[in-house]
Amino acid sequence: MKLYFIKLKFDRLMRVLSQASYSGSALGRRLIGTALAAAPELAYSAAEVILPLLVASVLADASIPFDFDTLSGALPCATALEEILMATAVDCVIHTGQKISQASHKYINCEKWHSNGIGHFVKVLSWWDKEKRQVEIFTLDIDASDGLTESCAAAINHSLAKLLNGTVRL
Repeated sequence: MKLYFIKLKFDRLMRVLSQASYSGSALGRRLIGTALAAAPELAYSAAEVILPLLVASVLADASIPFDFDTLSGALPCATALEEILMATAVDCVIHTGQKISQASHKYINCEKWHSNGIGHFVKVLSWWDKEKRQVEIFTLDIDASDGLTESCAAAINHSLAKLLNGTVRL
């Protein structure tokens, strides 16, 4: 009986890897999105090539025969990878916004500096997470800056409004 279920899982795996186009599950898409977020400098076109190579490597190590062209078609293309990353980013921002809005105290740390003649302004938000019992930190964004206090205040307000759905005013 156990062998039968193993065969069913293997058959399912081979069907997924033989699809003409990618139709990943919610969890599969989220895992790919998380991997892409971990390597922000990786171009989608490069990820489109690397992903089938990684899967092919695992299949080769397990001595499972595969057709590379079919495998490549079953995995997300560069456009799909971009959509997956955007959906993951949206989920992350929504989740973080909810966590921040639940916190009783929020703190913002801002720093402005010039590097190579270009002004930079970084905004970092922190709060106490009661569930995790630790301080959480979230980089709102890093902008170019003219360094004026009024511009910096407007930039802070804009960043918080984006994250917290326009509910914060300084």
